[in-house]
Amino acid sequence: MRIRNQLLSLAAMTLIAVPAAQAEVYFGASVSNSSYDYENVDNSNGWKAFGGVRLDNGLYFEAQYHELGTADVSDQPFELEFTSAAAFIGYQGRADRFGFFGKVGLHNTTTELRSTRGWGSEEEDSTGLALGVGLSFAFNKYLALRGELDGLMNVKDFSDSEDSSVWSGSLGLEARF
Repeated sequence: MRIRNQLLSLAAMTLIAVPAAQAEVYFGASVSNSSYDYENVDNSNGWKAFGGVRLDNGLYFEAQYHELGTADVSDQPFELEFTSAAAFIGYQGRADRFGFFGKVGLHNTTTELRSTRGWGSEEEDSTGLALGVGLSFAFNKYLALRGELDGLMNVKDFSDSEDSSVWSGSLGLEARF
């Protein structure tokens, strides 16, 4: 939790430090579907909220909070729930209404393992590399449709093997100011 607060503070300071005259501020929300490295862990549906500042040269800074949803563990009385906060730096290129973007940053993810039989739960935090690529379509100057693929690396998930990766596809709306 402490690392998540540090990431969000860093993102907020970055947003405040960029002069508004040179930048476009944006906020948005998406629905997502996430997949995991294991065959016996089902995909999960979730949502995320994001916001950032995009400079005139295409460089941008973004913070996001992602509730990846609850994933059932097949043939086991357990489920996994993932939540993540991340801070990114990226580049967005634009051609009229269409845009493409790529971003790299750091995430702090909390994984909760819960018993479906009421035996309790455990939590584990992890920090690692976060990646993203996507496309956007601007309906007008103020509203865009945004689709993206995000990856969280080195997520701890209570397995005996090494830390895993979580991949999410999402679709949402972005308000631009």
